[in-house]
Amino acid sequence: MKVPQWVVWDLGGVVIDLDFRGMMDDATEKFNIDKSELLPLIREEFNVSPSNYSLTEKAVAGLITKKDYIYEIKSAISSDISEREIESLLKRILVGEKDETVLLIKLLSQRGFRQACMSNIDQTHWEKIQSFPNVDNLFEKKFLSFEHKVVKPNADAFFKMLEFLGCGKDDIVFIDDREDNVKSANDNDIDAVLFKNHTKLLEDFTTRGLLN
Repeated sequence: MKVPQWVVWDLGGVVIDLDFRGMMDDATEKFNIDKSELLPLIREEFNVSPSNYSLTEKAVAGLITKKDYIYEIKSAISSDISEREIESLLKRILVGEKDETVLLIKLLSQRGFRQACMSNIDQTHWEKIQSFPNVDNLFEKKFLSFEHKVVKPNADAFFKMLEFLGCGKDDIVFIDDREDNVKSANDNDIDAVLFKNHTKLLEDFTTRGLLN
């Protein structure tokens, strides 16, 4: 197996810890938002056509602006919540960096491997990530869906990512915590690792010659 030049990371669930349950608890307990109203708005599966995307999927795909995203959520729910509070609630799901992953990325950089991220993310959540101490500076290049207007697991997302990095399929290893994204990458001849836990990731990287 060829040792890759680039290590390409998903963010949420791999580099960043997520707390969806905590966000939903805050929605109901602090802002009296009915879950049945909120969940269809923030669904993020990308298993339907763009015409049927949720508001979050539209924002992640760069089809609507941050301003419109927050305004349309406010308009769609019955709770008396301000747009500023909606933005704060949306950002609540991102709780901090995974220290072990951050240290691993830094180690790989020191060993000469180039680091990039490829994330299905909207502007609101990217702004929150930039407030964390390390993440924004970990990556040489950042392929963010709301900027490039293409989302995983669509094959086009991977082709555009390769073009963005200026490399071939066998020059990268891609890490993601969603099976559909990993399967799509593998189906398109890109080496992809399903992130389950840090120990398993170290084993996968050793097999690929990154940590030998």
